[in-house]
Amino acid sequence: MPQSPSDAELVSQACRGSKRDFESLVDRHLPTLIGFLRYLGVPDAQVEDLAQETFIKVLRSLSQYRPEKPFITWLTTIGRHVYIDDWRKTPKTRFLEIDGNYPEIPSDEQTEKQEMVRNLLDRLPEDAKFLLEMRFFQDLSFAEISEITGDPEGALRVRLYRIMQRLRAFGREAT
Repeated sequence: MPQSPSDAELVSQACRGSKRDFESLVDRHLPTLIGFLRYLGVPDAQVEDLAQETFIKVLRSLSQYRPEKPFITWLTTIGRHVYIDDWRKTPKTRFLEIDGNYPEIPSDEQTEKQEMVRNLLDRLPEDAKFLLEMRFFQDLSFAEISEITGDPEGALRVRLYRIMQRLRAFGREAT
């Protein structure tokens, strides 16, 4: 089974003009970027626009990417700047909308336990879902998450601990 190219390899090829490799980067990281934008409080109506604007900026500045850092960190940093720029020029009440979407849990067959997990996750706020996604599904370190969110590592560790406590309590209630 062939191993998929690393982000650094895709960036290198995209810098040489490979549209296919840039599209691979977009396909690979769009779900995380969307989750990050939701974590920031961007309403669904704006998420796609800000994600598209983020990838446009990424494409224009691909040569500035440093492969010693995770691509997702660089991407979400640009996404945060796009969000801040948009936030500064937009009426502030627009960002008070909240929805209950979170990344889908991939599964071949819906099981009872997976449904229970979905129900438990539905009870969590968006920022908690995003932290779980970054830590467990994207397998990012607290340092990397800190760089993405701008939150101190210690605060993220405490927040994750409390989220896990809340999930355990929800699980006990459900059984």
